[in-house]
Amino acid sequence: MSRLRPSDWLPAIVLLMATVCLTLERGMSSGAFPRVPVWNIPYLSVRTAVYYVALPCVTLVLLGCNPLPYFGLGRWRAVIHLFGVGVLVMLALAGGLLTLPSARAYYTTGPGNNGLVSAFFLMLCTEFFFRGFLLLPLLPRFGWHAAFISAMPYALLHVGKPLAETLGSIP
Repeated sequence: MSRLRPSDWLPAIVLLMATVCLTLERGMSSGAFPRVPVWNIPYLSVRTAVYYVALPCVTLVLLGCNPLPYFGLGRWRAVIHLFGVGVLVMLALAGGLLTLPSARAYYTTGPGNNGLVSAFFLMLCTEFFFRGFLLLPLLPRFGWHAAFISAMPYALLHVGKPLAETLGSIP
């Protein structure tokens, strides 16, 4: 039996914590787990912020990593234009998705519907979680395959949403 090298611990712990965060967030959102009381802040899902940003940041700090580069803040000047284009594309896609009757029915009847501001906040949190916290620590160990590893839970997270969104989440 081979022993884990120190370089193997970071991806293993990140995958484990990602699984815990996604399981707790989905379970509480669906009502399968008891809900933890949270503040009611307009346009902000505190549960999303805790499970997609706060717990991953605490995990990175406990592992001795600076979480800022995982937000893309290590080289923010180099990527700010790309980020701006990405935000515009995401908002255009979200607006286009809402023209579909199935998406409109799903998102207008959901709890906490606060429009584009809350959608933007959710997109930022999920981008950090899947592209920052999950993808970046896996890159040194798995190379370009890390993109597919991080895409699997992202696609599974969309099961139960409108078909166009679910299929669109698969890379």
